[in-house]
Amino acid sequence: LIQQFSENPDVGEMNELTLTAMNNLAQVFAKLNRDEESEAMFRRTLAGREEVLGKHHPDTMITVNNLALLVDARKGNGNVPGSEADQLYRRALPFTPRGEIP
Repeated sequence: LIQQFSENPDVGEMNELTLTAMNNLAQVFAKLNRDEESEAMFRRTLAGREEVLGKHHPDTMITVNNLALLVDARKGNGNVPGSEADQLYRRALPFTPRGEIP
């Protein structure tokens, strides 16, 4: 599916709809415990969303938070100051509605 979007000249990988599909696919991979594929897809999605939407766009922050959750689950170091998960959580925190902090 992602390949079809990416190869379509009217859509392409750097399109909001494609990036949303990529984020969703990364979440599916995570649910299936395909963590390496999930992490790679989240990172690819994050790079695309930063480029297309900007670093502070709400959709970009969703991907930052999703990646933080995955990295934390894999490495278990979200509470360790300076860890990758901690840095990602801190980046997403200002954009997270109150009461929804993981």
